[in-house]
Amino acid sequence: MSTTTESDTDTSQFDRVENAIVTLDDQFAAVALNFEWAPGRKSVTADQRRRAADEFNAESDSLSASKKLLDTRRNTFVRSVENVRRDARAIWKAFTLPYPKGGIRLIKRSRLTDFQSRMESYQERLRDAKRDLQSHRDSILEDAQRRLGELYDPLDYPRNFEDAYQMSWGFPNVRPPEYLRDYDPQLYEAERTACRARLQEAVNAAEQEFSQRVYELTTRLADALRPSTDGRRRVIRDTTVSGLQEFFTHFGELNLLPGSDLEAQVERLKSVVSGEDAESFRSMPEAQREAVTGGLDTVIEGLEGLVVNGPRRRVVMPAAELAEDTVDPDPTPEPTPVEPDIEQARDILDDMLDPVAEPATPFNPF
Repeated sequence: MSTTTESDTDTSQFDRVENAIVTLDDQFAAVALNFEWAPGRKSVTADQRRRAADEFNAESDSLSASKKLLDTRRNTFVRSVENVRRDARAIWKAFTLPYPKGGIRLIKRSRLTDFQSRMESYQERLRDAKRDLQSHRDSILEDAQRRLGELYDPLDYPRNFEDAYQMSWGFPNVRPPEYLRDYDPQLYEAERTACRARLQEAVNAAEQEFSQRVYELTTRLADALRPSTDGRRRVIRDTTVSGLQEFFTHFGELNLLPGSDLEAQVERLKSVVSGEDAESFRSMPEAQREAVTGGLDTVIEGLEGLVVNGPRRRVVMPAAELAEDTVDPDPTPEPTPVEPDIEQARDILDDMLDPVAEPATPFNPF
């Protein structure tokens, strides 16, 4: 009778990580995606800040304020330009794994041609969107003047929008240059050791990224399946379920650690949601819903130990705040979440304060 010791488990994990490092070194390439973008916001002048502080009897040095130059939510032409950046970033992340250098991720070499084609199509979209933006420059500035009032300054805006938005991508070399081997063998070996350490860090980062993502998706579905505090069924969006299916595809292609605890949890999750789509979850009998939710909770429990930074707190909102989520008259898909930059985060806050704002266009990167 054989038994598995803790030492065996550690050795097995060590071997998996070593194999993953070799896989990254042999089958992956670095890819960078860059944007040069006209600023969407600008700080107000010191005088304007003082005037704003006076309204609240506050010290101007204790107040920060900025003006939103372009309406990225309501203006179709501005939004079209912003959507290109959002979609290109989403594809970049969908095709790749993290790398411990800012602005760089790792892509399978077998996907390079496909990635290049996708980026070229986004480049073309951006050219068209910039052209439309420039052709409507006068009306966009008129709208900005109406929105900003005394804060409006025409000098805040580029003379030509087509020059103000650029995207580029490339495949930087993250390995030590070969000439270094002959020039300084000791330095070359030191660089090789550093490169290997970065690849090991990339393996760990990929596992964490996958763990965090599947935890969030599983939690979202489990919460959607639970009845609200008044017993009514909550909305189950199409993307709540399709997001999991997309994750399974992404994980299956890019998982670096076969046989890991994370893979075991993903397989368990697949068995829980196997063959179900959003509509089948919506029409599922209550007893079956409870069984599925129980299975999801078991997976969530297993995933919590794999998320290094700890799971995000699951908040049970009062019934009044869930009112619009308990009835599903029109199951319109919600947008797939992507990591927002600072400007996007501010726009989200603007929308929370402005109920008239249009939602972002749903996007499926797969």
